[in-house]
Amino acid sequence: MAGKILGSLIAFNAATGYWLANVLRGFVYLIVGGGINSRCIAKESKWNPMQSIIINSFYSALIFFICNNRWLLAYVLDEVATRELLSDTLKFMFKYNPDRIDDELVDSFYLPAKDDGSIEALSQIYRNDTGVTR
Repeated sequence: MAGKILGSLIAFNAATGYWLANVLRGFVYLIVGGGINSRCIAKESKWNPMQSIIINSFYSALIFFICNNRWLLAYVLDEVATRELLSDTLKFMFKYNPDRIDDELVDSFYLPAKDDGSIEALSQIYRNDTGVTR
């Protein structure tokens, strides 16, 4: 869960930062506890057929426009996910002990994003089947 929360906070901090302030007119802050690839929730009995279609369409659009977009994922990992942004996000998350956020901790999040295959790994996290819901 912490990875999803951290990713959402990074997106939020990036979107509300000065360099994007003039581009964005609105921003939706959404933490999806089950992940973007949780299409199986559309099969739950609490949804009527129209709601299931809407949920599946929403997931399909997210996967198509974001998770399958290698250029966008590369841009996010190369240009948006900076050490400074990660450090600020971690300090926000751990606001009671921000002095414990050191370079080693920041690098533990930053360096994997620079590895070969990180774009594919990020894409796979959200595209792969999560299995059956309980």
